[in-house]
Amino acid sequence: MNIKNIRLNKENLTNGGGMILTDVRPAYEYKDGKRTDKVVGLKVATVLEKNAYDTLTVTVANPVDTLSAVLEKAEAPVYVDFEGFTARIYTMNGRVDVSAKADSVHIVTADTIDLVIE
Repeated sequence: MNIKNIRLNKENLTNGGGMILTDVRPAYEYKDGKRTDKVVGLKVATVLEKNAYDTLTVTVANPVDTLSAVLEKAEAPVYVDFEGFTARIYTMNGRVDVSAKADSVHIVTADTIDLVIE
């Protein structure tokens, strides 16, 4: 089996938990293996809350950064979700890793929080 043919979904990677935003930076176009100055999207770094706080960086096709300002002012963790999310396994120099991309990213807000005290 070729591991490049395995596709992962968000639920598998997060174990049903949230994705906490940790960083946002530009994603650049590469030509002939070299980075150009052309920004083609965003690299959105997250922590996977229910996957042993492992990290995952998702490349988002939209280059407009609306998340950095929110992250800078946040007093609590900022949760995000992705539309059009896909991920795959790859190997490089003997190391196995996951590559993820999405069409867009948005902040997840809690409409209500239910507190149960017994």
